[in-house]
Amino acid sequence: MCNSEKSIQAQSFLRDSLHPPRLAQFLAVHPGNLDTEKLARFIDDIWSDLILRLEEPIQIHEDDNTREVVFIGTIRYIVDKKSGMFRSETLGRTEDGLKFVEEKAWIAIDPPLRANGGWIEVYLNQRWDEMAAVLIDHSKPGESWLGTVRRIFWQSIRKSTYWKRLRNGMRDALDLDPQILRWSRQGRSRHVNQCVTNHQYNQTVAFKEDYEQIERDNPNLVWLFTMMLDERIELPSGEAIAAMKTYLAGKRVTPAGWRLLANGNEHHFRHIRDWIGPDGELRGRVAELPYWLRFTVALRRSGPLRPALREIFLHDSFNTDTNGLVRFRNVWMPVTACHYTQLGPES
Repeated sequence: MCNSEKSIQAQSFLRDSLHPPRLAQFLAVHPGNLDTEKLARFIDDIWSDLILRLEEPIQIHEDDNTREVVFIGTIRYIVDKKSGMFRSETLGRTEDGLKFVEEKAWIAIDPPLRANGGWIEVYLNQRWDEMAAVLIDHSKPGESWLGTVRRIFWQSIRKSTYWKRLRNGMRDALDLDPQILRWSRQGRSRHVNQCVTNHQYNQTVAFKEDYEQIERDNPNLVWLFTMMLDERIELPSGEAIAAMKTYLAGKRVTPAGWRLLANGNEHHFRHIRDWIGPDGELRGRVAELPYWLRFTVALRRSGPLRPALREIFLHDSFNTDTNGLVRFRNVWMPVTACHYTQLGPES
């Protein structure tokens, strides 16, 4: 078994000019509630430690079975080479001291290290006693002390590092499958962040054979499969495309509606992909799709509506009833009122 360790050297990830946090930044947010002597010592200790870690921030440990990527000794990504799955771990306090424990929350892996400083909180939790000692009165209202420290240190790090270069270095170190990433992105609501998470990546790996079959038979439907997986739709057994067709047929989607779906692509249905419910929820997008297909068939469309018209329907309700009426923005009207000859030709 081969076993290797290496680090991605700072080429440099650190800028020539560093911008450490200033005492006044903290005092302005928590006036009269900070021990200035302890605060000055705390800033110097944390900043010196962070800069030291950022000189060689990415460590890679690899053998025949796994690939481990560790960021500043705080977050560890473990890729199983055989299954393609991976998990993340964060350094945290346990009864046995500081140890890596599996992270249950979803984290961004592509691009990794989202530009929000979230990883700093993991780092700071290891230094909680030092941080807590700076605050004189923990009961005073205002911005949380942890939030203040996290925000100000993150601002300093953004100014002191080539963050995009560092993020790309992490992406290279993780070495994720580009095809899995492409499938993972298709069908996802654009109202959520554009990062692929560990959960989404592993879910795509788990259904890799289904994705491959859809890619061979009709790649236009990859987005639909991802959206159904994200919404936890239980598909009938069988091949993925046939299962999706059977599921939608059970929701009163006719063969004509299925043809519209199968001959279109994600771009033509982005108003469904990006649908938001009345209470701001994203789940329920698949439930809107049969309504839209029946609506479009009622208009006797042979292809998708042009983009400007589709935008009119974004986040609105639409449906058809057994009498041939069409509901648009909760108003029922005859099909002829919004017939395609009045909607205009395709662009």
